[in-house]
Amino acid sequence: MCLACVKFAGEPEGAEPVATDVAQVEVTEQGMTVTDLLGKISTIDAAIKSIDFMKSTVVVERKEGGPTDAVGE
Repeated sequence: MCLACVKFAGEPEGAEPVATDVAQVEVTEQGMTVTDLLGKISTIDAAIKSIDFMKSTVVVERKEGGPTDAVGE
């Protein structure tokens, strides 16, 4: 099964994704929460820029002043 991945906009091709095997994305006041196939929840201080369903990729932009990495809960 090939689930979506989350990548930061502007990262070079081949850069490590922020999250892989993403089963759910929820937009929150803090940015977004991402749940992977195993149920691990990460909080990302970013906004969705685009979703490519053919490539199963969610591209996000960092919020100004926010952390640059996902934080697992």
